[in-house]
Amino acid sequence: YVRLCARRGRSEALRLAGPMASKPTPVTSTRKDVVGGEEVASVEEVTASGKFRAQISANVKAHKYDIKNPDQLERRAKAWGMSDLVYQDVAFSIFLKKEKKEKVILEPTSGYVPNASLTAIMGPSGCGKSTLLDMLADKKTAKYTGDIQVNGRKRDKLFPRIASYIPQADVMHAHLTVKETISFNFRMKNSPPKYLTVDLRLKLLDVILEDVGLLSVKDSYIGSTEVRGISGGQRRRVTLARGLVALPQIIFADEPTSGLSATDSEQCVRALLTFAKTQGVCVLTVIHQPRVEITRLFDTLVLLTSHPGRLVYNAPMVDTLAYWEKAGFKVPNHANPTDYYLDLVTPGSPLDETEHFVKLYKSEIQPKVADEVQQHLNKEGMTTLEILNKVRDNRSEVGGDMPPIRDSRYGIGYFAQFKVVLARKLILTRRDRRQVVTKFGASLFQGVFLGLAFFNVASNSIQNQLGFYFMLLQVGALSNMSIMPLLIDERTIMKLEVSDALYGQFIWIAVISLVDTILSVAANLLFTVLMFAISQAGWENFGDVYPWSLYNFILFSSLFMAIAAIARTGSTAIQTAMPIVLLFIIYNGFFVTRASVEPWLVWLIWISPVAYSLEQIACTIFPDSPIIDLNGYICTDRQTVIAVVVMLLEFIMFRIAHVILLRKLNNIQR
Repeated sequence: YVRLCARRGRSEALRLAGPMASKPTPVTSTRKDVVGGEEVASVEEVTASGKFRAQISANVKAHKYDIKNPDQLERRAKAWGMSDLVYQDVAFSIFLKKEKKEKVILEPTSGYVPNASLTAIMGPSGCGKSTLLDMLADKKTAKYTGDIQVNGRKRDKLFPRIASYIPQADVMHAHLTVKETISFNFRMKNSPPKYLTVDLRLKLLDVILEDVGLLSVKDSYIGSTEVRGISGGQRRRVTLARGLVALPQIIFADEPTSGLSATDSEQCVRALLTFAKTQGVCVLTVIHQPRVEITRLFDTLVLLTSHPGRLVYNAPMVDTLAYWEKAGFKVPNHANPTDYYLDLVTPGSPLDETEHFVKLYKSEIQPKVADEVQQHLNKEGMTTLEILNKVRDNRSEVGGDMPPIRDSRYGIGYFAQFKVVLARKLILTRRDRRQVVTKFGASLFQGVFLGLAFFNVASNSIQNQLGFYFMLLQVGALSNMSIMPLLIDERTIMKLEVSDALYGQFIWIAVISLVDTILSVAANLLFTVLMFAISQAGWENFGDVYPWSLYNFILFSSLFMAIAAIARTGSTAIQTAMPIVLLFIIYNGFFVTRASVEPWLVWLIWISPVAYSLEQIACTIFPDSPIIDLNGYICTDRQTVIAVVVMLLEFIMFRIAHVILLRKLNNIQR
């Protein structure tokens, strides 16, 4: 039966084997058949794949819960969550230069967060909610103090593999669809099992999309102010879904319901609850004034006051009503409890009782929290690598062989990262035609315009012909300045994704360089061909001119990429580039030559790529012309070698500067 199916195609064999998975027959043969010269699946492989498909189908069906009562949620047998979080005396302060003193943002804070729990972090503005979350998530770039452990161990380089951070800002590519955006995160964070086909992966993503209310818009663009797409609330849910598809041990969500309606907020929190309870995930979320129905979904409330940030409550959510009543502040009838709590612990509010609750916390709750923290601090459990291997083993039982776990902060290898990032870049380039149209449109216009300006240049004087070649070099070099604003726009997304350990920064540089170089060189070739054809410069010289024009163009493109790594905005990048570009173009061997420049400025000629390129073109086309001596050109093989070496060194210097500056500057500050 299987062999007949195989003759109809591997995919058809796998599809028809699906029903067999429910009652698999013991198979001892691992022999593979050859049909039409192609090796096809063995009986064992087909049955295993059918099992995986059946398991996926069962998981999707089992995912449907009526979770009005959170107690209905049960931990699944193959749940991947197995990590607890404990933190002790975590604090943060900043130094005020004008006042010359320390300002405390968050006083020492301690707590324990078990797996399979949903924790709400709340408090008035300035209390340090996001600061606490960033420190726990290892996202805080400023220096802070305290001890944070996962399973009783210090966070190591693999921590990004098991943690997922959902930021406040919704920064995504406007021309990707909702499903493509989420699928990218899934592919970068998870090595696929053997039998996880593209179709099955998309079905798994549909489950999460449905959980967060995005299934109906999965094929819509993310959009922006210039591109029509989904609403702001839906973009917020896409950011949430990107964190969920990483299948993490711990989720840190910074205001995941910001900008959402009350109903949508509840749906998102229920999705987090489902992940926490069914998969054993540890979820911490900063949230503002949730409705009563949302409040009841949380296991624990961490409540802070401000000026400075201090704990006033860190205990089960179900105990809050009794705690406040015992403190003499019973929640009024028909009032939202969390709103009332915030009114009481917000300094300067009409109901301000901040100091009372700070003292009450220190006497009633803090000793219990301290005991719980001591029980779990330094009590070593599974390492991050052991957790990843355990999750891999569980998935292998259902999905077939999986790649070995890499001892790296990245979920997949560098080559796999390159392929996924490159595929996304090609999609964005194909859909956002502005870059391509602008680049080739400008090349077309410049080629025609300058070609007409130098029409029949071959019959003109050598000085005019040299001016033609100078304009070709100059305009070609400047034509790629438009890349800087585009690189700056993409840089923010890249920085966020690199901070989440989706891929390495060098991968992004390699992809951007590859795609842009191909497009830019093609546009530059179009410009050069048009200029030659319309001006009738003589095709016999094209082979001598174009290589130097290309070298010059690529070198300037590298300069623009380095400047884009420094500048914060596109306009700043252009302003920064202009002095350097003018320096190279003015000391060009045409307007200012070795024969005319002041001796103490001649070094500018020796570093100008335009001067080297023009000199080599002139020496090749006009070797016996008086203009060679007039402009001080050096027409020797040694000078050609010097030109190549200097331009190559400048190219390498700009590329290295791009990599270093991109890593050091304009990073995400938290």
